[in-house]
Amino acid sequence: MINKLATILLSLLCFESFSQEPIKPIHQKKVFQKEGNIYVQKQMPLYLKFSVEPDGENYNFHSKGTPDFADPMYLDTEGINFIRSKWAVNKDTKRTKSPQEEILYEIYADGIAPTSKINFAGAPNFTKEGVTYYGQGLQISLSSKDWIAGVQQTYFALNGGYQNYNVSLKPDVERDYTIYFYATDNVGNVENTQSINFVSDLSPPSTSKYFEGRVHERNVMSPNTRILFAGNDDLSGVRETHAYFNEGTDRIMGKINFKSLEDGEHTVKYYSIDNVENKEEINTFDFYLDKIPPETEVMITGDRHKASSNVNYVSRRTLITLTSDDNKSGVDAVYYRVNGSRKSIYGDNIILPTMAGLDTISYYAEDRVGNASKEEHLFVHMDNDAPTTNIEFGKPQFYKSQVLYVTSTTKINFQPLDNGSGISTTSFAIDEGQNSEYEGEFIVNGEGIHSVSFFSTDNVNNEERVIVSRFHIDNTPPEINYSFSVEASSEIDDEMGRFKLYPSYTAMFLSATDKDVGTENIFYSIDSGPLMKLDNRQSVDLSEINRSDSKRLVRLKIVAEDKLGNRSEREAIFYVDGD
Repeated sequence: MINKLATILLSLLCFESFSQEPIKPIHQKKVFQKEGNIYVQKQMPLYLKFSVEPDGENYNFHSKGTPDFADPMYLDTEGINFIRSKWAVNKDTKRTKSPQEEILYEIYADGIAPTSKINFAGAPNFTKEGVTYYGQGLQISLSSKDWIAGVQQTYFALNGGYQNYNVSLKPDVERDYTIYFYATDNVGNVENTQSINFVSDLSPPSTSKYFEGRVHERNVMSPNTRILFAGNDDLSGVRETHAYFNEGTDRIMGKINFKSLEDGEHTVKYYSIDNVENKEEINTFDFYLDKIPPETEVMITGDRHKASSNVNYVSRRTLITLTSDDNKSGVDAVYYRVNGSRKSIYGDNIILPTMAGLDTISYYAEDRVGNASKEEHLFVHMDNDAPTTNIEFGKPQFYKSQVLYVTSTTKINFQPLDNGSGISTTSFAIDEGQNSEYEGEFIVNGEGIHSVSFFSTDNVNNEERVIVSRFHIDNTPPEINYSFSVEASSEIDDEMGRFKLYPSYTAMFLSATDKDVGTENIFYSIDSGPLMKLDNRQSVDLSEINRSDSKRLVRLKIVAEDKLGNRSEREAIFYVDGD
């Protein structure tokens, strides 16, 4: 196939060379005899010749006007003409006929040139801007007619010199042609030259494709992309362009879209036909239609507490990253925005406001052909505040001079509080020992001064500063003392032992001493009776114990209780004299 541009240049050169009619052969006027008829060119002079011999020899005839030759005669009628003679001689007797007989000599005059026609067949044609184009299979034939002497020869020149026309012409080179043609008859009449210009278009068009929309690496298409087809033919021009997907229906179209196709590999076939039915070989373009948007994941690294399916607590130390993957064309960009702000292209990390509260991260990704994923949202609570922890001491407890006194039975617990992500752990240590995780109330053993250090950590690792609480453990009960207002009068021996005897008017003094928190109460009971609280007198009247006339053995139980409830007991056994 000759390149169309080269063809045009060649055609222009040829047209320049052969646009003018080539030189005709010389055609002389003449006499023609056929089937006993004589034909002469009408403009030719005729000379009469008289002879005494059949072969034309031995004649002698002279015109008065010209001593050597007869005057010429011209025929004035197209077609048959008659030369008449009023005298006639009988050829047998050689005598004059009587009556006279007119003799006619027939001769045909022909002053009219033949007429020729040209016929184009076998190929489609198309006329554009006054130029006619012919496609494959062109046959050119010439026909000529002459009504009198008959056609002697038809001549043609096809981008060259004149030739005798014998058979139909078959131009097989793509170019501009100028054909000149005429005919001559048998007496030398020459037809005026006719000429026709035409172009032989033997090459198919070529079709280019263009893309509207996003294309990745030449063959990965967006569903919004369209392919535009542009047929090009430098001669007769493009009549129609065809395109169809895969093995679908062949249709005339200049552009196609992909909306009806599924995601995946496809083929589009296309070709053009020019105005003289030259058909381009089918072009094939394989492509991948990418209709699936990227998938985007959010990753939270570091401090994080998942409060619900889409709500997370984070801290300023938390890294929030986005990753995206695409099935074909690849990810072009990942976009995000915080709290409805203007979207940004994601880089290495999402920067969140440092203020506490709920933040909304919106994000999506777009691939290289423009497929965008649905915008998703992540809700995060920024929590940069450490928890606060209170220590609580159960009972018994007692403050003295801003010192907390407890016992080894006093239960200790912590009350941590966090307004954000919540408490993760509470840790504590006794007397600067090893930290332990708080799991519930506890006690501390050992008399004396102790300390507990403690702190809490929330679910995003905000850590409270260490708090130290000091306290005093007092497990020692009061020391009980008693005395009598008078000396014992005597001693009495019985089966239980030797005991002192006190007069009935004797007062018994009770007291208790506690070195730490002090004595709260003193109780006493007589002979296993109910405990009675000692009144402010701090003494017991023995006369109230024994109102009989006889001596009585008294068993007195004394109980002392300090302000923490630590108790001590003491027993006094003695005799009381009667009234």
